[in-house]
Amino acid sequence: MLDEVKRLSFDFIPSDINARIWSAITFVRNIAGIYVLWMMANYMAAHLYVSWCVPATLVGFIASPFMIPAPHCQALRWAIYTGGNSIMSMWGALGLWLMKKINKEE
Repeated sequence: MLDEVKRLSFDFIPSDINARIWSAITFVRNIAGIYVLWMMANYMAAHLYVSWCVPATLVGFIASPFMIPAPHCQALRWAIYTGGNSIMSMWGALGLWLMKKINKEE
């Protein structure tokens, strides 16, 4: 469907504007995809860490000091930490971009 819309847009919109519009759409789609992937990775890692590494039972409490150094628990902690930082950085970048746009229009 996107290809059909793109083909039709070349018929009705001047080519220089059309190219700029489609490059912006591609850029936003790529950035949004990266953001969604980080959100999914962070969400899944947080839930897997709770169920695999620190279960909410007495046995989980006793086993947690032995499970925390396990490689899969370290990988999940890395995904939670890095995913959170990436999501925060993307919000910061969006805020800076919006401030730049607002400042330009004044």
